[in-house]
Amino acid sequence: MALPVVPLPTETVMVGGIAVTIRGLSRLEVVKLKTDYQGKEDAAEVFLLACSLDIPQEEAEAWLKATPPHTAGDLIESIIYLSGLATNGGKSPQ
Repeated sequence: MALPVVPLPTETVMVGGIAVTIRGLSRLEVVKLKTDYQGKEDAAEVFLLACSLDIPQEEAEAWLKATPPHTAGDLIESIIYLSGLATNGGKSPQ
C-alpha cells in the first residue's frame, strides 16, 4: 500500500503590513533543525525561514539582519507553531 501524500500546512501571516504565505516544516526539516542547529539559534532561525519561505539561506540571513527583532520574532514564532514545534492553545501567535 502506498502512503498518501499529505501536503504541509500553510498559513498567511502579516509581516510589516504585507501578507506572506509560510509553510510548516517537513519531518526531515524538523529533524535537521533539532540535530544540526541545537545551540545555534541564529543559524537555526536562518534555516527555519529559508525552509518555510522556500528562499535561499543567504536571503533569509540578509532579511534577519535588516529586520526589527519583533517583526522577525513574530514570523519565526508563526512558523514554529505551524510546524507543530510549540503550542499555544492550538492558535498561532498572530
